[in-house]
Amino acid sequence: MRIAPSLSYAPDNRGGPRVFGVFSSGCFAVSKAEAVLRNACEALIQSTRAVEEKLQQPTLGSSRVRRWLGHLWREWTVESWRPIAPAFAKPEPAKWNDTQVTIAWIGHATVLINFFGIKILTDPVLFPRIGIRLPGFTVGPKRLTAPALEFDELPKVDIVLLSHAHFDHFDLRTLRRFDKNTRVITAPRTRDLLRWTRLHDITELRWNEQKSIETSAGEIEVLAFPVNHWGARRQRDTYQRLSFGEK
Repeated sequence: MRIAPSLSYAPDNRGGPRVFGVFSSGCFAVSKAEAVLRNACEALIQSTRAVEEKLQQPTLGSSRVRRWLGHLWREWTVESWRPIAPAFAKPEPAKWNDTQVTIAWIGHATVLINFFGIKILTDPVLFPRIGIRLPGFTVGPKRLTAPALEFDELPKVDIVLLSHAHFDHFDLRTLRRFDKNTRVITAPRTRDLLRWTRLHDITELRWNEQKSIETSAGEIEVLAFPVNHWGARRQRDTYQRLSFGEK
């Protein structure tokens, strides 16, 4: 926490100097003239702030920038050529029985669920990389193992469940593949991320809230329960985007 600058002054009837304090700038001046001291301290505060702002700007020599450049170099060289291992098993959802519950792990947090004929997909991430999408490529980690099903191999999904906004759970490139008829249940303060998709039936749930969804296979209740996680997507929204069910 940064303490706001403050100025104090009290005249000395004996003619001696008094101490004026400016907190958080490291300035302490001794003077009898209040106006002169105020001007001097204000100038020092401004110069201190300018130095702080300059120090906060990342430079090519800063450790953070060096780490980032090293990471990019590895992604563009070693990782670009590393093959993605095939999935060890391939589900066949077309053969699943709609009179029971069937679950298949697709990869990472992506799970396909057939809940008595209602098709549910959790945190869909189906592309080779996750991260910030730029024209022609994605800046971010590469998969170790391919998803067990490609998007075109999925059955028609009724409901997409999004637990939180981290890139490896909330992949916009995959979410853009779904049509407007797909229902979405997501964490609080994440609806805005879907504005450039075709998804429109979106519900944000907080702790202990629930949503009833009617599908062609019947009705289902989705209940949000407490979790201990967060949903930061960028450096500046660490505590802005919450996790599924969070208050």
